Amino acid sequence: MSSSNKNSTNTLDAPIDYKLSESRAEELMRERAEKLANISANQQKNFDMEVVSFLLASETYAIETRYIREIAALSSLTRVPGAPDFIAGVINLHGQIVALMDLKKLFGLPNTEWNADAKVLILGTEHTEFGIIADSVDTVLKMQRSDLHDPPDTISGAGRDHLLGVTLEALIVLDGKAMIQDKRLFVNQTNQANESLHSV
Repeated sequence: MSSSNKNSTNTLDAPIDYKLSESRAEELMRERAEKLANISANQQKNFDMEVVSFLLASETYAIETRYIREIAALSSLTRVPGAPDFIAGVINLHGQIVALMDLKKLFGLPNTEWNADAKVLILGTEHTEFGIIADSVDTVLKMQRSDLHDPPDTISGAGRDHLLGVTLEALIVLDGKAMIQDKRLFVNQTNQANESLHSV
């Protein structure tokens, strides 16, 4: 082996002694932390909705958390004679009479029986308005409003009036504001509820 090759080999085999200065290392770490913080901030900005998802007749629905005051188990439901069929009945919640809506009836979904997993989502902003019954409650999700698309044509009538839209993952998002402001959902329910409870 020639002398030049020998020197070249020795040079390649020699350990590389390369070390960042302490100040440069701190600078790189600071830059990395700032980039991660910016990425996280941008991701947070994109999520402009927080919803609770729930199951209803084998389909997944959701409603914004700002319209949910409480989630409770379904129990002691009292039927209200003469009420619209979408009013499942009333419950006594912390001493307050609350009407429960059966969205399966309102939206024309298959009328399956409520099971032990059924939950009540109590809706309202400043005070309780009414509750809706879900087959089960799934989870809290953060999402973008821009991910919502127009509801399919298969959803019509009163049901369509209460929808914000549908995601590509088939999550049907309810319009909580429209629901609690819809006077059609409050037809004589207070008087009927009180009469029904007093008759029990």
